[in-house]
Amino acid sequence: MSVLLNTAAVQAGFFGIPNGYTTGTNPFSVAVGDFNLDGKPDLAVANYNSNTMSVFINNGAGTFAAKVDYTTGTNPISVAVGDFNLDGKPDLAVANKQQHQSERFYQQRRRHLRRQS
Repeated sequence: MSVLLNTAAVQAGFFGIPNGYTTGTNPFSVAVGDFNLDGKPDLAVANYNSNTMSVFINNGAGTFAAKVDYTTGTNPISVAVGDFNLDGKPDLAVANKQQHQSERFYQQRRRHLRRQS
């Protein structure tokens, strides 16, 4: 996965050199949310062939901590962010192609997710 930061002082649309981050095999979808509630946008990536979702916590200044992987169902193709259990914390939903189902990952504490199919 690559992150390109907007480097323009005034006009949008000028991007710097990509910062690369290792995900699982065949990353398919990216979602943005503040998963640890620190005010910085974090990333979640659905990894199709490794049946995982990688979460990257924003360190600030456009860099991210090493990924934390969560096991998903077979062939995740999409990840979405929302407060699905209405507790005020962002949760993640993953769509799995081969199982024709979705899964939800609920925030338990900062940086810890609990899986529910």
